[in-house]
Amino acid sequence: MTDERRHYGRLGSKGSINYDLEDPDHLQVYTEGTAKAIRGFSNASVTSGGHPFRMKYFVPGCNPDWEYGHVHALHHFLDCVASDKPVAPYGATFEDGHRIQVSRL
Repeated sequence: MTDERRHYGRLGSKGSINYDLEDPDHLQVYTEGTAKAIRGFSNASVTSGGHPFRMKYFVPGCNPDWEYGHVHALHHFLDCVASDKPVAPYGATFEDGHRIQVSRL
């Protein structure tokens, strides 16, 4: 983190994403499969109406604060338990947790 700006990113072999806390409505996304003439980072809206975790109390374009991520995670988990549905792919499974712990050894 530099210049007191908060950026979080992940680099992959076929693409990258970057999240900027100063622009919380967008993810900067880069994919290798894009034509070379237009290749580069593009902004993907994460607050549009079609987002799978957008709950009914936010209008499209309204950015929820960080605590709503916890509300979404709890809602998803309880819905999966009550409906006997798998938590994956939106939530972490016990296998995910085990894999992370083993990788840290």
